[in-house]
Amino acid sequence: MIDSIKSFSVQAVLCILLFILIAGVSSSVSAPHIVFGYVNDYPGKTPAAGTAVTAYIDTRPDEKINTSVYEDRAWSVNVGNFPTSWKAGEILIIEISNTYGTNSTAVVLDNTGVQQAENMTVPGASIPIPSSTPGGKSNLSDAGSIAAAVLGVGVIIFLVYRKLK
Repeated sequence: MIDSIKSFSVQAVLCILLFILIAGVSSSVSAPHIVFGYVNDYPGKTPAAGTAVTAYIDTRPDEKINTSVYEDRAWSVNVGNFPTSWKAGEILIIEISNTYGTNSTAVVLDNTGVQQAENMTVPGASIPIPSSTPGGKSNLSDAGSIAAAVLGVGVIIFLVYRKLK
């Protein structure tokens, strides 16, 4: 009889410990919640596919989820994968970055199963536009000045040639 009481006590203690362990694990698991969006190519230069995507809750910038833009220019993040459980009302920051820079957007998390972020455009190489030179003249006017000078010299040579003839 004493052996059966000891066996029952050990089983009861093991069941209680198992229950506490399961309750502790389940309370630290965050509910799955998908946030997705699309990234547009930089016009004529930089494709979106493969661009790095980083997501984090604004109050916990050290907890990050990293992924990349898929071939169809989409990205997705499951905020249930953060180490700390997410809550409705928190702000998710999504950054896309490459060698040209970083663009970002924010999503206020809610309790719907899936949320879509606004579209972003991948950072890209800008096309150089003629700018001012240290002398204050634009590059285009410098080119025009050179052309005028060459034309002027050509006219002078033509006039001298006619005079000598």
